[in-house]
Amino acid sequence: MQQQIHQLLVIEDQLGKRTVTLEAATYSIGRDPANSIVLYSNLISRQHAILLRVPMPDAIDLFRIIDGNLQGKRSTNGLTANGHRCFSHDLRHGDLLVFGGNVKARYYTTTELSDVELLTSCQVEDLSGYLESLSDPPTLAISDGELDNSPEAALMRLASFPELISNPILEIDLTGTITYLNPAAIVQFPDIRVAKLEHPILAGLLPKVQQGQEKFFTREVKVANQVFEQSLHYICESDLIRSYVTDVTERKQAEVALQQAHDELELKVEKRTAQLRKANEQLQQEITEHRRVEEALQQAEAKYRNIFENTIEGIFQTTPDGRYLSANPALARIYGYESPEELIQSLTDVVQQLYVEPHRRDEFVHLMQEHNTVSEFESQVYRKDGSIIWVSENARSVRDRNDQLLYYEGTIEDITLAKRLEAERQQAEEQLRHNAFHDALTGLPNRALFMDRLFQAIKQAKRQQDYVFAVLFLDLDRFKIINDSLGHLMGDELLIAIARRLEQCLRTEDTVARLGGDEFAILLSAIKDVDYPICIAQRIEQELALPFNLKGHEIFTSASIGIVISSEAQGWADDLLQTADIAMYHAKSLGGGGYQVFDTTRHSKAVTRLQRETDLRRAIEDQEFQVYYQPIVLLTTGSIVGFEALLRWQCPSGLISATEFIPIAEETGLIIPIGRWVLQEACRQMRAWQEKFATSSRLFVSVNLSLKQCTQPELVDQISQILAETNLDPQSLSLEITENVLLENTEPVAAVLWQLKALGISLYLDDFGTGYSSLDHLHQFPINVLKIDGSFINRMGCGNQSLEIARTIILLARALGMNVIAEGIETLDQLAQLSALSCKYGQGNLFSKPLDAATAGALVAEKFAGNTYAPCTMSDSSQTRDY
Repeated sequence: MQQQIHQLLVIEDQLGKRTVTLEAATYSIGRDPANSIVLYSNLISRQHAILLRVPMPDAIDLFRIIDGNLQGKRSTNGLTANGHRCFSHDLRHGDLLVFGGNVKARYYTTTELSDVELLTSCQVEDLSGYLESLSDPPTLAISDGELDNSPEAALMRLASFPELISNPILEIDLTGTITYLNPAAIVQFPDIRVAKLEHPILAGLLPKVQQGQEKFFTREVKVANQVFEQSLHYICESDLIRSYVTDVTERKQAEVALQQAHDELELKVEKRTAQLRKANEQLQQEITEHRRVEEALQQAEAKYRNIFENTIEGIFQTTPDGRYLSANPALARIYGYESPEELIQSLTDVVQQLYVEPHRRDEFVHLMQEHNTVSEFESQVYRKDGSIIWVSENARSVRDRNDQLLYYEGTIEDITLAKRLEAERQQAEEQLRHNAFHDALTGLPNRALFMDRLFQAIKQAKRQQDYVFAVLFLDLDRFKIINDSLGHLMGDELLIAIARRLEQCLRTEDTVARLGGDEFAILLSAIKDVDYPICIAQRIEQELALPFNLKGHEIFTSASIGIVISSEAQGWADDLLQTADIAMYHAKSLGGGGYQVFDTTRHSKAVTRLQRETDLRRAIEDQEFQVYYQPIVLLTTGSIVGFEALLRWQCPSGLISATEFIPIAEETGLIIPIGRWVLQEACRQMRAWQEKFATSSRLFVSVNLSLKQCTQPELVDQISQILAETNLDPQSLSLEITENVLLENTEPVAAVLWQLKALGISLYLDDFGTGYSSLDHLHQFPINVLKIDGSFINRMGCGNQSLEIARTIILLARALGMNVIAEGIETLDQLAQLSALSCKYGQGNLFSKPLDAATAGALVAEKFAGNTYAPCTMSDSSQTRDY
């Protein structure tokens, strides 16, 4: 097995010596706290140097250090490598670097440190003495010629371009994980790794790629007070989404200023239109006094002509039969003519030539005859090229002094864009109403619509005694396995296909809804035969038994179905749906792929479970829980290295097994306060033992974390607070999670576990081998220790299969740099087999059953008073394993 190469940088500055492990592709080095590696000296530039990883063929990567910042500006006081001033230098084992003349750093490579030793050693101030005693790994012998001829070196220079440009560049994969950020992206969006897909730059990308299948598109994103133009490229070959981000804040501000200018122009037009009306009225007065005010009339006419020619609204005068007497240039432009003269000559019959609906002209004339005016009269009209636009007319009748109609005059406004926007708004509102009551993936009614229809059915059943309906609750079997093996996209395709088949099984008056995840509900309205719901369930089973052919995959699935008939159950919509849910879980407990009709016996069990939940809440208030401790030992010596904390419920009726109440606590959320109390008590007890027995300071306590705890946003803060309150070193605390935790909410759980690891807490994967986790999960999560499930240990003597499984887990852990703890060791034969497999740690009744705090404290006193802890007698092995 190839050993892991560690590349280290031991730094000595004003704060002393410290060791940095080099794992990333790029490091910025300097005095500024924003750098990846911060040097503490006033002689260091804010960005003093760059450290780049150079991939090498048939050898390990090397690191190249370059003097200066990402823009190519050299540092103030320079860079020295092995006593020589340089701009660029490829690092070798033992190289001495000097920054600014007074900060030193030495580079080391080693294969002689395990992951655990490295983690432990990196806590000390200086590794240089130890590292100088190590030899170079043989795989590091790379000549300068090989470096010069390496095509990877050329690619490195090209790949460094994103690191040097000032625009942010970032990449995510189809799970939403950030795979790359260039320095500009880190500076521009410092909180993006924490916010992840909630960050505006990443929000909404995955649905757009997954649903639209767009490979390249752009969009605008607002972050705080800045506006960015984001160009996105979906790279199919790598399943990556790459983003190039440009700050367009100034451009958007200019657009706002342009819109303000446009609004001001509109206001001026309104004012000018008002002036036109006033001028026209003045013109009419001047006509009646032509001789006396001829000069004033000429001035007003000139003013009118100026407005007439330059306004952006169309202005017209027409005869009652629709012939144009005059038109301004704006009206010609609106109707698509080169000039007003062409419009007047061409448009001789507005009824047939202009209006899309000829009767609109008749309506216009009727309104003019009745009111002498029309306002905002909207119509569709043809332009010269045959295209159709919307216009709004404002007009009035012009009469002589004898009240005889002379002509119509008025204004025309092109409102096509406004109409289009109004139509789009109405369409969007309709879509929003649809989305509010339908599932976005399958198009089926959602929970809200289903519950409304169920409520209506209940009301009708109360009014009409012979009205009977039924509710079916469906949950797909093994859907999680399909999601994990074929991916969420394939899982979505399966849900859509199942929705279509369910629709085919029902009448038009029935309702099938997707409640969420892989859960569906069916409302059978006005059934005449109580056996009809069973027939529907059997029909659904037959349909789902047929294979689904999705994108080259043949997928088989089934569903567990719970049935409740309105005449057999009472209550409101939530009660009926919960009753069907109870019947479904009974069907699933029988192996799945079947149906069960609700009965009162099952309801009694549900009531019993509800009582257990009530007792559990009371137990929290009455502090009926206790923490027991089972030793974890070093198998080669039998010495105690730590304890696993186990929960007990001592209720008034007796001791209740954890298997009875932990699932209820998980489902109800009571596991959150219970888990916090266990963690507080275990840390307090371990710290008390450490203070009482000075030599026990290396002991640790292991506490189990549930899935709900891992998805708690405040979990890391709670654990930090408990460690501070109990004054317990984080290295004395280990947290155990099960494999199902790794399968649920992968990204949020991973973020929490990495934060816990950063505190110095070790993480154990409990009951390993019984779940469905993959090697990818082991790489994705910061797991330190694998715990082999006791079921494998108990069967090691019955055949080679369990022994080989245990051997494989141990080899896997060793390859990943993890330790192994074997659970449930009960016989000396099992101990001997595990020792032969080089399993380092173990626990079980062979050594000790779980002990209360007082008995465990006596054991600690005995152990750390100088006595060696020996396994217990075989009689103790008869105890059953605790969970």
